[in-house]
Amino acid sequence: MKYLTLAEVYERLQSTSKRLDKTAIISEFLSKASPEEMQTAVLLLQGMIYPRSDEREIGVAAQMMLEAISVASGEPLAAVEKEFNAAGDLGLVAEKIVKKKTQKTLYQKELTVDKVFQNIRKLPEITGAGSVDRKIQLIAELLTSPGGALYCQDNSSGFENRRGRGFFEGCNCMGFLSRDCGNKC
Repeated sequence: MKYLTLAEVYERLQSTSKRLDKTAIISEFLSKASPEEMQTAVLLLQGMIYPRSDEREIGVAAQMMLEAISVASGEPLAAVEKEFNAAGDLGLVAEKIVKKKTQKTLYQKELTVDKVFQNIRKLPEITGAGSVDRKIQLIAELLTSPGGALYCQDNSSGFENRRGRGFFEGCNCMGFLSRDCGNKC
């Protein structure tokens, strides 16, 4: 599944404050996901990479995200920090600064939900000398992919994010899905 599809769901969720509308948006999205994509999609919709029972943490702080945005965009870190201080939202900063990037990567694969999920899941496993730089490179790879800047940043940082999503809406949608698909999902 294309990450851009999930990013569009995030946009739609952000545009409404109505719980039933959010439930309908998530339900519609999940009804189109394959069984293999379902678990990953539900976790990402909840702003998580691991189930609640898994105590692993992603280990990405705001400063690391600022550095990743700097690497992804080619902008000096000071300029990224200045933009963050003005906007207060890493996702908006990433989107704005990465869009301004003048030098494009020669070859870019279309970003998939699985790629985002796998890159972010690698982050806590990277340890030792040079681990911060390797983490920044993994995040920057996501940020420079088409459609990646605004919401990959949220998924990477594990911050409470802008979409107004939560566990209850996910459970409601799973209930709608199981009823709609005759409990085959």
